[in-house]
Amino acid sequence: MGAAGGGGRGGGHPAREFFTHHYTQVRASMAAMLRTEFGERLPGGLTPERAAPLLIATMDGLQYQWLLDPEAVDMPAAFQDFLRLLRPDAAQTSRPESADAPEAEGHDPAHD
Repeated sequence: MGAAGGGGRGGGHPAREFFTHHYTQVRASMAAMLRTEFGERLPGGLTPERAAPLLIATMDGLQYQWLLDPEAVDMPAAFQDFLRLLRPDAAQTSRPESADAPEAEGHDPAHD
């Protein structure tokens, strides 16, 4: 599947120029969006330019997995889960759906 992205570092693949330009634009756009949301540093300390390729790689990987097994991969939910890692405050305000969440163990936060 990676061959569709330009054939690696050799540069001989006809799609290489397209994908190089595409990812340059996507990284710049993602960094601008992150800067608007977080400023010059994300909560984890990364700059928007350092975080942008990580977000793109996550989305690309989720897309590959979804294409191979759409019943097993909830791409939008998985990406939202990843985004929660960037916002520590979001983890406290969103309701976890996993079996290891306190609610799943009979713990009711309303009675704390």
